[in-house]
Amino acid sequence: SLSLSDNLICDVNEQGFGVIDVSGLEAICQVVFPQHSENCNSTLTSLNLSKNSLGSEGAATLAEIYSLRSCIPGLCQLDISYARLGVDGMNFIVEGFEALLKTGLDEKLNDLNLSGNNITNNGIDYTAVEAFTDVLYEIPNLTCINLLANSIEDTPLLIEMFQKCENLQSVCGFNNMPDSLNFAGMELFVGDVALVCAEIAYNTTAKQVDLSNNLLDADATARLLRAFTPDNGLNCHNSVVETLILTNNQCGGPPYDKGAPVFDDGKPVEHTAGVLAIAELLYYNPNIKSLSLAQNGIGPYGVRTIVSALIRNKSLAMLDLSGNLAGPDGVADFSQLFGETSLMDMSNSLVALNLSSNMLYHRFEMMRQGDVEAHLDESGIEEFCESLWKPYKDGKRMSNPLLVLDVQWNGLSDRAMFALSKAAVYNPNVQIITDLTLTTTFGDE
Repeated sequence: SLSLSDNLICDVNEQGFGVIDVSGLEAICQVVFPQHSENCNSTLTSLNLSKNSLGSEGAATLAEIYSLRSCIPGLCQLDISYARLGVDGMNFIVEGFEALLKTGLDEKLNDLNLSGNNITNNGIDYTAVEAFTDVLYEIPNLTCINLLANSIEDTPLLIEMFQKCENLQSVCGFNNMPDSLNFAGMELFVGDVALVCAEIAYNTTAKQVDLSNNLLDADATARLLRAFTPDNGLNCHNSVVETLILTNNQCGGPPYDKGAPVFDDGKPVEHTAGVLAIAELLYYNPNIKSLSLAQNGIGPYGVRTIVSALIRNKSLAMLDLSGNLAGPDGVADFSQLFGETSLMDMSNSLVALNLSSNMLYHRFEMMRQGDVEAHLDESGIEEFCESLWKPYKDGKRMSNPLLVLDVQWNGLSDRAMFALSKAAVYNPNVQIITDLTLTTTFGDE
């Protein structure tokens, strides 16, 4: 393994300016891709040239030497990410592959990283990607490529790429068919959404997808979740993922300041596209067992939309809504899922619900002076708790299997804590997690 990442190989600074001198790159390539079999290095399997501002000139040099070799070394992984290839540089890389294929040599390369090279000119020019797709299916060993951060938003082209190249496993750099697709903290941007969506839709092995810490807004979330639903325009949808993590994004709305909602024309801002897509996911996909939506700006409307989908969902076991703004109305809506009058039947599967830090008994209003004022309202938490304990007290059958309820960091009042304590006393199954120790004795109750 040889890594020469971030070394100014072509004598340009980190901004990409300066004299282009490819002599150093040429020397490296002649060693790695020799033109004489006696000089072949059979032990080198991985070469990293990322962050070297190769540009189109460097790409041309790399492609030329790559295609002229007379033997195949053991190179399996090549990283030329963030090398400022552009459309022209990518065309040179494609020409190198085409020339090599004409020699009849058996290409061993199986992992190619092309991320961050603007090979579509910000989504304007797809000629290089189209040419790459045409040559890709002729390289059967090349199963993993990374095309992130290239503004590839042409969904039909991505479909063609997966369907034409039967051996292609990933376009986001996940090699060896992993059991988890981890996009956490990758700072995915709008131009990556179509690519990531196609990656998830065509994946057949991953049981977990982690999209946390990407600040995905409601529209981006809605587009990504199409990967899990039929009729998504991709000719394929994911049916194997069981755990989906969307923590710390913005699928319910914009960021919130100090726990208070953002107001527009006197009404709390709450975007609907993201939560509607989540509801559709829960409605159509029976495989999701764990869903994390923590810290997503989801308000009462979003919670109600999710609850309406859960009424028909029989597979979700864990739902994390911590750090949102469900409020009194949102927590009250969860009473539909539990209790004697529940709309759910005995096949309800939700066993863990996290509603910590959700302002469960604060109702916000916009005042005339533009300030936000919070009013205390315990009605929502009381209605929800009653759905957990009343059927047990009355000796009737319960439909809910809820085992863990987390309501920490909600600033609950004594009255709200009393409602929770009744649920804990009468319901023998549920474990209630709070940030206070219940020490008060409530007489006979």
